[in-house]
Amino acid sequence: MPDLQLDVAIVGGGPAGLACAYALTRAFKDIKVQVFERAKSYRECGAGISLDINGLKSLQAIDPILCEDFQRSVCTIQAGGRMTDKQGNDQGRTQAQGMRTNAQRYMDDYGIKTGLIGWYEIIQKLYSALPDGTVQFDHAFSSFSQDADSVCLQFPNHPDVHTRFLIAADGYFSPIRQEVLADGPPQFAETVMWRARFPWREDLGMPQGPGQVRGFRGEQAMGLMYSMPDDVVVWALSVQAERCSEAGVEYDAAEQSKSRSRRESSSVQNTSEGQGRHAAERCMQVVRHCLPQLESIVQGTDASAIVEHGLFIRPGEAVAAQQESGWGKGRVTLIGDAAHPMRPTGQGLNTSFEDVAVLASHLQDGGLTEQSLRSFEKERIPRVSAIAIQEQARGLTSYGLSEAAKVMSDSEYEQFKSTWQPRPLRPQQALAAVPAVASAGFQDL
Repeated sequence: MPDLQLDVAIVGGGPAGLACAYALTRAFKDIKVQVFERAKSYRECGAGISLDINGLKSLQAIDPILCEDFQRSVCTIQAGGRMTDKQGNDQGRTQAQGMRTNAQRYMDDYGIKTGLIGWYEIIQKLYSALPDGTVQFDHAFSSFSQDADSVCLQFPNHPDVHTRFLIAADGYFSPIRQEVLADGPPQFAETVMWRARFPWREDLGMPQGPGQVRGFRGEQAMGLMYSMPDDVVVWALSVQAERCSEAGVEYDAAEQSKSRSRRESSSVQNTSEGQGRHAAERCMQVVRHCLPQLESIVQGTDASAIVEHGLFIRPGEAVAAQQESGWGKGRVTLIGDAAHPMRPTGQGLNTSFEDVAVLASHLQDGGLTEQSLRSFEKERIPRVSAIAIQEQARGLTSYGLSEAAKVMSDSEYEQFKSTWQPRPLRPQQALAAVPAVASAGFQDL
């Protein structure tokens, strides 16, 4: 057996991968864990994300101090955000206004502040909380092999890495998933998205300051624009592929699925298929056809800030069907989008944090064993599948499409999310039976 360099290797340096590394360092004293990320560095990009009560409870279970730091950075949705149609007519409150109501209830019931936070800010907080050298950039995962005692990771331009366990947090086109489960790519949700992050400017039609929201609705198309702290503004557009085609913009989901399945090993920009001028031109073409009320805003956005991507999911019913087979095999398991990609309603991030809290708890209780990985999967799959089904229905309704089946009423779902309580991690405990870390063949990058 080769010398083991790590106790746990994590592929994918997005929020799930970074949070997992942090949780393991909290759970075990002197654990050897590293995150391998394809990107060469983190860059300022990404939209704003709803950090919900279940995500914050998960962070609280991992580390109450980290949870408090996140709460200081979330911004509460301000009253008054409205949705307008193609003619500029008022269509009522944006869906984001419901977040304001829930945020007050969560503060009253749990003393936890929920709200919007930037993807980039999430990455900054988690990365800075980790020991130096935990994240290894420019590591494009190639393949892995495992035996009864270890896992060997291969990287095209770096030495192999030998680890006791492997956690895949490498996005919804996870190549590790395909090696483990061989269940094919995720399903294209017939939706194309564009997003941008940029400094606030006066022509946006909303007041300066965090928590401001504007909504835009078209036929099977919608957009949201909201302001974050530090005068940062993000907008995100979601348009059904059929409407894009009518505007002369085609999206080849099969080709994207094939090409991204070959190359993906990153959660940093794992949703970015096009960026810059080409993405901006396609976005403007669709906006003129579907959401003309957004034309001046998109036109005034720096083209380099605009990113295009398709929406891919694994339906909740498909996730539920994995209850017996699980998400992993042997010394490998999946978390976050690699395990359960879902519609971008915020629960992708929040259920990823749930994954991390539950996985760390199972490993702390049962040790670094295959049995702990399987018990983690069995606990997670029923809950995640129920959330995915609810979010599918919510996403389809937002486009004015026929309402999909739900497993719970809206009030039952809020209870399901908010009353969930993960087991808190105990103070660092010694890691039992950990082989000594070997320096031979292991490059300190």
